[in-house]
Amino acid sequence: MFLRDTGNISERTAIIDAFGKQFTYGELERLSMEYQAQIPERSLAMILCDYSIETVAFYYCQMSNHVVTMLVDKNLNKELLTRLIQTYEPQFIWCAHKVKDQLKDFAAQIVLQRDGHALVRTPFQPYGMNSKLALLLTTSGSTGSLKLVRLSYENLRCNIRAFIKTVELKESDRGITTMPMHYCFGLSVLHMHWMLGACIYITEYSVMNIKFWKFFEKSRITSLFGVPYTLNMLRQVGFLDKEYHFLRFVLQGGGKLTDQIQTEFGMRLKEKGIRFYTAYGQTEATTYISVLSYKKVIEKTGSVGEPLPGIDISVLNPNGQGEGELVCQGAVISLGYADDKKDLALDDENKERLYTGDIVSVDQEGDIFIKGRKARFVKVLGARISLDELESVLTRRFLEIPFACVGEDDRIRIYCSKEGLEESILGFCRERLSLPGKVTECRYIEKLPYLGNGKIDYQYLKEDML
Repeated sequence: MFLRDTGNISERTAIIDAFGKQFTYGELERLSMEYQAQIPERSLAMILCDYSIETVAFYYCQMSNHVVTMLVDKNLNKELLTRLIQTYEPQFIWCAHKVKDQLKDFAAQIVLQRDGHALVRTPFQPYGMNSKLALLLTTSGSTGSLKLVRLSYENLRCNIRAFIKTVELKESDRGITTMPMHYCFGLSVLHMHWMLGACIYITEYSVMNIKFWKFFEKSRITSLFGVPYTLNMLRQVGFLDKEYHFLRFVLQGGGKLTDQIQTEFGMRLKEKGIRFYTAYGQTEATTYISVLSYKKVIEKTGSVGEPLPGIDISVLNPNGQGEGELVCQGAVISLGYADDKKDLALDDENKERLYTGDIVSVDQEGDIFIKGRKARFVKVLGARISLDELESVLTRRFLEIPFACVGEDDRIRIYCSKEGLEESILGFCRERLSLPGKVTECRYIEKLPYLGNGKIDYQYLKEDML
């Protein structure tokens, strides 16, 4: 197994789904050998991700077999999926049966079928990839960028090992999926349980679905993870008013919480004897950079805590208030980016150093406070979205009509200078970019505001949005 030796845990359950199907670690190792006969080591395999037990098991097996694995949203539209395949030329693709028809243009041949899923072989030939390369993840949200983050086996092991130590995760813990598998935060929940030889409970049910909570209670889940949007949904379903004596901790990452929600969850969960952590990270740092201890979560609202063991931080060019760009160094820092298949042969371009683009301050106890973003990114439902890239996509789609986008975490406003397109724009964002209407709004503006230097006055628009 790519995270630990499975010799002494072969009888333990590794994965259970909401329908009762499960795999032990021993069964996954035997399945890995079956797949090894079909997929040569150091091939490139793309997975169109869902939380079926077949897909999660397939991912486990490919990583164990040292097959370089690319994780992609199963709902990616055909145009973007085609561009991604053409750019990186994966030799194998794993997908649900209903998706495989989108691969006809590549003359893909079905190698095997398993419980509603298919492994297909493309006509692309293997090519050289760096021996350290293990995993490829998207980083720019859903705007259609082909840029991927290159992660090594060492990145994955170091990050999860440090996280487990920080939150004191145990091999008896039972986690449940609440975030997409192709998202680094969601994927990390699988990894941490597998590193301990623990069991992960997988489901595609939302926390808004009563079936999620039936599975949650039946499985006696001990650890619950989510982005700020998840916590908002937990409030809506009355989570804080219920008693779950088996739940040990809740951890939030994927974007900054409001002080109000951090305090509310911190105090209410403390009353129930449940630990509440907040965390900060980036795909470029594998997942986690820092975690705020449950002991400080009430007194230090707005903080994302201390860096994990093995991560050194510094503040670049601090201003008079000590605020500057956060720079991280350590073995968790990714190998770099890829823009096409040639980049998969590259070595460690980052040299274990990451310029995060986040403006921070660090207090005397070493706890980090995020002040803003150097670049124009926001996090929507946990995914990083480039507002500049979103503007470009909209301008291309709507025949060069000028757009301006502003936002904050879990909220984007699009300004359009042509009247009557609002519903079409929101439909495009929902259907093609996976940006739901509940976090996206569109407003007509007669003329976009510009500064004297010819650039759009985003500050004016941001103030208008607020």
